[in-house]
Amino acid sequence: MRKKLGSIVLIMVLVVLAVTGCGGKDQDTTGKTDDVVTGELQDGSYLVKMPVSDHGNYAMAKMEVSNGEISSFNYMEILADSGEEKKVNPIIIIQKV
Repeated sequence: MRKKLGSIVLIMVLVVLAVTGCGGKDQDTTGKTDDVVTGELQDGSYLVKMPVSDHGNYAMAKMEVSNGEISSFNYMEILADSGEEKKVNPIIIIQKV
């Protein structure tokens, strides 16, 4: 009887640990963002650099706007340790022809 009770308690503890241990941080999953800007594009060069990720690299995007339209867009990932561009296939480069 004691072994059965011990086994049941152990199983319950493992189930509780599995359920609560797999939960992540609370994240906003609504998909809403406050960074969305609408309207006309202003001519110029734009650079966005994200913080270093858990993988040891950071994302960077460059965009050129001319005559109110995107003329080029380049996305790359940079290795934080060396500053070199991470080789990602494919590298996204969009240019208006």
